[in-house]
Amino acid sequence: MHASWLPLSALALGLGFSACGLPASDEATLVEAVGSISEAIDGGYLDNDTTSVVGIVSLSNGGVGSCSGTLIAPNVVLTAQHCVANISTGAGVDCAKSSFGAVKKASAMFVTTKTSLSQNPGDYVGSKEVLVPAKGSPVCGNDIAILILSKPIPETEAVPRVPRVDTPVKKGEKYYAVGYGQRGENGASGTRYRLDDLRTACVGAGCNAPEYIADSELLGETGICQGDSGGPAFDVQNRIFGIVSRGGAGCVSPVYGHVEKWGDWIKSVVVQATTDAGLETPEWALGQPTDPNYNFDVGDACAQPTDCESNACLYGYCTRACTAEAKCPGGYFCGSQGYCEKLMTPEGSTGAGTGGDTPSDVVESDSGCSLTTAPGQTKSFAWLSSALAVLAASLRVRRRS
Repeated sequence: MHASWLPLSALALGLGFSACGLPASDEATLVEAVGSISEAIDGGYLDNDTTSVVGIVSLSNGGVGSCSGTLIAPNVVLTAQHCVANISTGAGVDCAKSSFGAVKKASAMFVTTKTSLSQNPGDYVGSKEVLVPAKGSPVCGNDIAILILSKPIPETEAVPRVPRVDTPVKKGEKYYAVGYGQRGENGASGTRYRLDDLRTACVGAGCNAPEYIADSELLGETGICQGDSGGPAFDVQNRIFGIVSRGGAGCVSPVYGHVEKWGDWIKSVVVQATTDAGLETPEWALGQPTDPNYNFDVGDACAQPTDCESNACLYGYCTRACTAEAKCPGGYFCGSQGYCEKLMTPEGSTGAGTGGDTPSDVVESDSGCSLTTAPGQTKSFAWLSSALAVLAASLRVRRRS
């Protein structure tokens, strides 16, 4: 355990342009290649594919900063609060003293799905709202924030990931990390990298270090550096269970915010944000379990388990697991085998039920057709351009807090 913990946003302050030089308008645009930066998560590999993990650029008090975040709805990004608010103790975090200051203006926050931060405003989407659970809260245990984007990111560009809002993390869980941070203390940042085969060291009170790790946090393994703040820890089912908060010197001992502890808040924000934008609200935000086994499509024709994404073929159609909480889609009910079954009328025609509960007039399908499954069901703005150019140069130089 380290006595000195550092927030892991990448900051470059005093870069030769003043705050008064920034436009007053909130209608700022965004950016392309902050140079060709080639390094990031310590020990990881270049990640061109996980476009749901986004780079975040912020402008504040004449400085430029960068962080990471994750798209959890077309217009919603999950990140760390210290990426959108200053910390009272500055460079270091003391759980007994450190608290968050005022939240930055949404007009100063931009995100990109590109592999590297760039100087092209067209590569970025602006923010229209920055949300935190409580302003002025202690840093430890509260390092979480949400950006509501000015426009949704199309699914063809990035598919939102599911935050694990319904199940806690356990010690020893396997995970992988993705972010735009430095690759080692002396490396450059600003490019998305991924590191696999990591495991959680401890969770909350189980860490036996209340002065360093709050109950709503967890300790990861390694590899998280400056610029990875706000980035995700993904479980083996590709759900976000942690948000990078801080770490010890040498890019070791990363502390993550525990997503499940903020589940209700995250869900309520996503419901409101998607509703306001006229977008479809993701099922997990409405209470559907986040386990992928309960979220596969149902009804496609199949002859064998491998014909289905769920690896479950029942009576000639693809199905999935179900529970009282994980209700089946309309026209199906949760059968005795724990899988969605077609709702049939006594005459054998498909009924018009809404799914979930077994109706009294259901006729069981021919007992000669049984559920078949296969192993492993889860497969698994001119002014901004100049600021970004400065950021590009600064990201190549080692920055010490």
